[in-house]
Amino acid sequence: MRKEINDAKELLRKEGYYISNLWRIWDVQERYDCDDDDAYEVLDRAVSSEYIQERIFELINDIAEDLELKDK
Repeated sequence: MRKEINDAKELLRKEGYYISNLWRIWDVQERYDCDDDDAYEVLDRAVSSEYIQERIFELINDIAEDLELKDK
């Protein structure tokens, strides 16, 4: 992986962003014949969908409960 990408990921991690699961347009283009813009739209719509966001928050709550973390 290029140093610039690693540096950018490290900066984001230090700022509190979760960077262990990043998607790239190539993930779409490996499966579908599309240009960069269409691949980006696929990712944008998938990752920002209400269903995915709700599911992530549900899982965060479930895992926090499993770890016995207290609500604020």
